Amino acid sequence: MKKILILLIIISTVLALMQCAQVGSPTGGKKDTIPPRFVKSIPEMRQTNFNGDRVTITFDEYIDLKNINRDFLVSPPLKNKPDIRLRGRSVVVKMSDTLKENTTYTLDFANCITDLNENNIFKNFQFSFATGEKIDTLRMSGQVVNAFSHKPEEGVFVFAYKNFTDSTPIKKLPDYLTRTDKEGKFSLNNVAQNRYRIFALKDGNNNMLFDLPNEAIAFNDTVYDPQARNAVRIDTVKIRKGTIKKDSTFPTKYTLFTPNNLKLYLFKENNLKQFLKTSTRKETAKCQFIFNAPLTGNYQFKPLNFIATAKNLIVEKTKTNDTITYWLTDSLQYKKDTILFSTTYEKLDSLGKTINKTDTVKFIYAQTVENKKPSKTPQVKPRLEKCKVNVSASALMNLNVPIVFDFSKPIHSYDVSKIHLYEFEDKKMIPVKFTFAQDTFHIRQYRLNVQWKENTTYKLKADSLTFIDLFNKSIDSVSVKFTTQKLNFYGTIKVNLKTVTGKGNIIVQLLRDKETVVQEIIADKNNVVQFNYLSPNKYMIRAILDDNKNKIWDTGKYIKDLQPETVLYYKDEITVKSNWDNEIDW
Repeated sequence: MKKILILLIIISTVLALMQCAQVGSPTGGKKDTIPPRFVKSIPEMRQTNFNGDRVTITFDEYIDLKNINRDFLVSPPLKNKPDIRLRGRSVVVKMSDTLKENTTYTLDFANCITDLNENNIFKNFQFSFATGEKIDTLRMSGQVVNAFSHKPEEGVFVFAYKNFTDSTPIKKLPDYLTRTDKEGKFSLNNVAQNRYRIFALKDGNNNMLFDLPNEAIAFNDTVYDPQARNAVRIDTVKIRKGTIKKDSTFPTKYTLFTPNNLKLYLFKENNLKQFLKTSTRKETAKCQFIFNAPLTGNYQFKPLNFIATAKNLIVEKTKTNDTITYWLTDSLQYKKDTILFSTTYEKLDSLGKTINKTDTVKFIYAQTVENKKPSKTPQVKPRLEKCKVNVSASALMNLNVPIVFDFSKPIHSYDVSKIHLYEFEDKKMIPVKFTFAQDTFHIRQYRLNVQWKENTTYKLKADSLTFIDLFNKSIDSVSVKFTTQKLNFYGTIKVNLKTVTGKGNIIVQLLRDKETVVQEIIADKNNVVQFNYLSPNKYMIRAILDDNKNKIWDTGKYIKDLQPETVLYYKDEITVKSNWDNEIDW
């Protein structure tokens, strides 16, 4: 009995010890947010008289390389890319080219280096060394923006050249290079004392040459001489609120590198090779040519299997002139299975010279299977085509907008006497005088112009015999009742353009969200522009210096030393309130 009791005591003790020794889940610690730290290197950072062919850089932890083939740069550039490999906590860069004498090299890793586990980025890490007696320390910095929108251009090469001719960025690698960040900012570091031309390039094939027609470039004629000088800035130390002490200021010495505010405007040249993108005949009488870009210069369209006259062929062009539509009015022609056209237009050849290109276009109308099947249901009188109008009972009509009639086919004739506009006054319908005419740009649109009264109810009526299309079919009737906006709902912006120079036009555009053009006005002789009938909102103003007076913005051409036309943005956003006039001097 005593032995059994001792055995039970031993077993319970062992079980207790096993429970005490049970392994639990680790609670973990704080997440690692610290990027790798540079520890040492061979050669040393900023070492001079380097004559090796590889650089080994060691960090305080195991690292990984992200987007190294895309983002890593060597400045000055090498003809052949270095071989880059990881070795534990080190990155080894082996040069494939012989390095230049008396040159400072910068290995720019951008944001490629991260720690192995948490992907914490060692941001903007650069490593420099020199093959000569000294490290070059000069610096040039600035920003690259889009020439038209002024938006920052990210990931764009910036080049510096010591020796330059017109063909320099086309045929020669730069002496120094860097890339822009998300804000379009750049810094060309470790530059030698010399005189430089600066270029920016959105490189399509990553060969650091301006050699593709769709690549974007920025340049100017200024020659820059980088300098460094001692300077002093005044720093302010903020004192916590509630204390008696005031904010204090103190001077800080630093080295000022110039130029430090370069502005480069990136643009694409107009090198599009014109071609006929597609041709369609979705309706029997509608032949449409769609080009990849707006037609310019001399162009011609000619029917080949019928004779064109002003009556049997109506031409319609889009405002951008990249789509040309021909409407056939003679049933003997548009009932043909095949319509043939020849089209001649200007395009660029492989050498960039303008030549005439002629295409023969075959338009075949293919009926759908449903259209070919005989109908088993009794014939119903076809519904009349609808006419779209820009007024409705559910929305207030703006006081500065005409009524627009929009048709799906060109109109052969109309009877304006069958269009009626009434104004409601004390429950009476009073006829209103108006003018009616075809739109200048859109042949299938007609405008009814009238001097609207504010906060007034109107009724528009047009019966089914008012409009006849080119196939002698009448358009469905229109009847809509609507109300105009109150005058005090609107605000205005008056812009006084100051110190205007040049002989070209100034196109002033009112923008919403910096993208949508709300109104566009060419400044008058007094350089005063006024935007009226503006809904309460926030607006921006853009001015295009239209040097050639063609009423559009034109891009540049590098080989002709032609900059894009200047685009300027007013510095502030303008808030328009109801019944409020804004006047600004620009």
